[in-house]
Amino acid sequence: FAGRRGETIPFSFTITSTGKPLNLSVMLVSLRQEESGIIMHDIHTPPEQHIRFTTDTSFSLAPGQSRELKGEITVPLSKTNYLSYGVLVRDQGSVNELTNRNGSDDTETRASVKFVTQYLLRVDLETRGVQLEDLGALQLIEGKVRSVNGLPVAEVYLQNPTDLALECMVRGTIDSPQSL
Repeated sequence: FAGRRGETIPFSFTITSTGKPLNLSVMLVSLRQEESGIIMHDIHTPPEQHIRFTTDTSFSLAPGQSRELKGEITVPLSKTNYLSYGVLVRDQGSVNELTNRNGSDDTETRASVKFVTQYLLRVDLETRGVQLEDLGALQLIEGKVRSVNGLPVAEVYLQNPTDLALECMVRGTIDSPQSL
């Protein structure tokens, strides 16, 4: 989505059960990005308060049934140009008890398995609010070159010391100290 600061934008996801009954719960979560680039939910950081649901967040679906999950985002007044919000949809699953076919008594061992499937949905928002001088605060740190399958690969961390979330592209060249 794209919006101006202070604007409220509606969003929706459609959830469909493709073959088994689902017992779903939906919650807002913070996001974190691994060094590999994978984006995961972060259970240790409280979610942002700029997003809310306008439909129920706990419901069941029969096989083949669909439900639309609706909500809205209020674009924060901060100067950031890009925001990402997380919505975790969790299927609470079902409990399958393993029992003895010959009957049961109090001395037999029992086990149960609870399968939980979860889906991370992202709501991405562009606010067009960053100034070019804010990009000058970004710093490349901890650079190194390593070999991957015989080819040189640069591994450099981009540090953002501002309180803004910035999305940018970085390009560079590797110069040999002998050529300087």
